[in-house]
Amino acid sequence: MNEISVWLSALSAVGTSCLICAVISFCGRRFQLRGMDDPGQARRKVHVRPVPRVGGIGLVIALVVACALFPVAHRIWAWSVVALSLPAFGAGLAEDLGHRVLARTRLGWTAVTAVAAYALFPEFRVQDLDLPGTAWLFSMPGVSLLFTVVVVSGVTHSINMIDGLNGLAGITILFIASAISAVAWTVGDVQVGTMSLVVAGGTLGFLLLNYPTARVFLGDGGAYLLGFLTAELAVAVVQRNPPVSPWFACVALLYPVWETLFSIWRRRVLRHKPAMTADGLHLHHLMYKRLFRRNGRNHELHNAAAALTVAGFPLLTILAASVWWSQTPQLQLAALGFVAVYGGVYRALVLRKLRVPLRVQERGLCPPSSQSDNPFSR
Repeated sequence: MNEISVWLSALSAVGTSCLICAVISFCGRRFQLRGMDDPGQARRKVHVRPVPRVGGIGLVIALVVACALFPVAHRIWAWSVVALSLPAFGAGLAEDLGHRVLARTRLGWTAVTAVAAYALFPEFRVQDLDLPGTAWLFSMPGVSLLFTVVVVSGVTHSINMIDGLNGLAGITILFIASAISAVAWTVGDVQVGTMSLVVAGGTLGFLLLNYPTARVFLGDGGAYLLGFLTAELAVAVVQRNPPVSPWFACVALLYPVWETLFSIWRRRVLRHKPAMTADGLHLHHLMYKRLFRRNGRNHELHNAAAALTVAGFPLLTILAASVWWSQTPQLQLAALGFVAVYGGVYRALVLRKLRVPLRVQERGLCPPSSQSDNPFSR
């Protein structure tokens, strides 16, 4: 694949995604079509007006168009990867269009898709973690399949979980896909490198309509689409290229994955609630409430500022993964360091609980109860 076709594919992904998302935004607001996200009284939502939440449609179209520009030798593989993501995307899109699709149902469809990818493509199989004993463990029947399905499904769902501020999920995916592409090109993996660059391009086109002012949202469909693709591409760059450490994928995806694991622990262990219960206690929600939302005005500005601040977390992990992509010990230390920093920041935000300005409470923008936003209360 020559350099011109690579960049042409990436630029077509940017342009197509931006164009389709602009059409969705215009039609959604002008004709009040299905798929509008009305903030209503949901406390975890921080936007203030209805916004179309079907931006994933623009991303799918952009990926299909961009892959059509690949040489024939790479085009079938690229379209196959996009096709594999469609069941997960469809389950999320159904939720976006107003159909009640439970989170476990969406996870189920993602798991089915992960099984299909595992069966069809050897590069989408997790087979080692570069830890003592894991090579023997993964040689046992069914272990690799089970672990791969859990990892891919978990990463896919985690992107949907961090999609709570303008641009946050998109910026995170842009970082991850760019890092995968850079490492893939470094080791000479043209297919994964180009496909990751196309995913980054489509995401960039979407971000032009999503940040700093949101005119369209990813929705569950878009989040599941991008989550599945980045998960599979991260697995592929490791499995196809032995010099790349398995911990590169772990660290590159660490922010959304750790946010999900921490949220499950917080809900199940601390609050004794179902793990899938939606709440407004994620790191990005607390960052927005504690540091940026000071009055009833400029919601979009505060939203965008909070997203840019939280984006520093995936940026840290991506930088570490990109620098030490072949060095397992350094990547493991980076993972431990990130967990420590995340815990410290989250705790600091919780301790600022009672410092929410009284004017905000009086306007009804923040519940006055001292326990309402405490993630450690029941």
